[in-house]
Amino acid sequence: MGSNAERYRLIGAAIARCREEEGVSQAMLTRMLGFTSHSYLSRIEKGTQEPSLELIFDVADALDVDVKYFFTDL
Repeated sequence: MGSNAERYRLIGAAIARCREEEGVSQAMLTRMLGFTSHSYLSRIEKGTQEPSLELIFDVADALDVDVKYFFTDL
């Protein structure tokens, strides 16, 4: 099993992949989540920021996908 840092990187990559598949820009998802800057989301997608479980659920809701999507590569 990988390190937590690797797990967060994989979750961030899955968020980015899903967002792109849905045709949603970082700026658009940022607004959907109620943030004012996309830098936080950018750091999560790059794996340099740990996402909270609440944020992962919020992203799943915003992109209308099952939260399992973000954990399939773990």
